[in-house]
Amino acid sequence: MNFLNETADDATLTMRINQVDIHENYDQEKKVNNIAIVTLESPVKFTDRISTVCLPKACHQGLHSGSPQTLGWGNAKEGERNSDVLRQVDVNIGSKNWCAEHLRGGLADHWMCAQTKQILCQNDDGGPLILRSFLESQDCPWVQFGILIHGSGCFENGEPDVYTRLTSFSTWIDDKVNPWQ
Repeated sequence: MNFLNETADDATLTMRINQVDIHENYDQEKKVNNIAIVTLESPVKFTDRISTVCLPKACHQGLHSGSPQTLGWGNAKEGERNSDVLRQVDVNIGSKNWCAEHLRGGLADHWMCAQTKQILCQNDDGGPLILRSFLESQDCPWVQFGILIHGSGCFENGEPDVYTRLTSFSTWIDDKVNPWQ
């Protein structure tokens, strides 16, 4: 869905949540292990406007090509109301050393950071860091590499945006989604 105020949109679904599995070592204060799996009550029916966003495999340690993007409904300036239009912005992924230098609290092993020139301000936490699939597959047009933990705070503090690195949780996700394999 791209517009919150649309009354009819064939890319909109309302689904009931059956279960939420929060990582057992999640630390809300430190934002460590900031990941959960949401299981829906029924399967999603895919259409030409609703498709999958695939998870990376553990071997996809870097964003190899293309322009990673982040998406969100948050505001662009502190104090403004959230956007009615889904915003997306290209991001530049920082090296581990660059991230560690620019983050005041240090960098957890399962984090990555990025810098944007616009948009991220408030209320985008939990949003995806995605990349158009390099697999050229219609079944998997997008790959999600991260989950926004902490936006830079409207560019005032000079810190980069921080994401949970999904490849760091491949085994945990597999164990939760396919517990009998």
